[in-house]
Amino acid sequence: MKSPIENSYTTLIYTPQKRLIYKVWERLISMMKAKSISLILLPIFILIGCSNSQFTEIENTVESLHGYIFIKDETLYFDKVEIITREDRDRIKELGLNEARDYPSGYYIYNPTGDTDTFDLNEDTIYRFTDIQLLYVKETNGKRIYETTSREEFFNGSSYQNVSLEEQRIPYFIDIRDGKVVKITEEFIYTQ
Repeated sequence: MKSPIENSYTTLIYTPQKRLIYKVWERLISMMKAKSISLILLPIFILIGCSNSQFTEIENTVESLHGYIFIKDETLYFDKVEIITREDRDRIKELGLNEARDYPSGYYIYNPTGDTDTFDLNEDTIYRFTDIQLLYVKETNGKRIYETTSREEFFNGSSYQNVSLEEQRIPYFIDIRDGKVVKITEEFIYTQ
């Protein structure tokens, strides 16, 4: 039967990336059994194991952003924007916005910098949009939401325009993991 230390070790360390820590931990346990190392070091190794697993979780975290996009080859050029809605009363007041003048459609797109970031696209990138032309969705009733990994279908069926980033006027929502675009979403409300 395994000791509680050995059991906690196997639950903490089990991914291939953690083999080195596994070997160090194994060595530590054998030394502890030989009573040649103090139990004071045990919490340090537990913390190292925990922080390493937390780091792995952070690496796999998806970051969601919204902004203007321009696609060229396998690269997404991205200009992050802030979408302010009627509910954002403090922000509206801070920016001195007027509903009739600045956001009659219910939202205001604030883009003070125009800075550009780039992200990688690949064959697994998902494109999600409302197929208003019914090119891919055959149901005329419903939301007509369509998802694809085909960039060509996205270009043909969405409201994306192949114009420079500075000329883009429709914000897109993108999900990023490890510098790669996982998903691009076009929200119908912002296409009108």
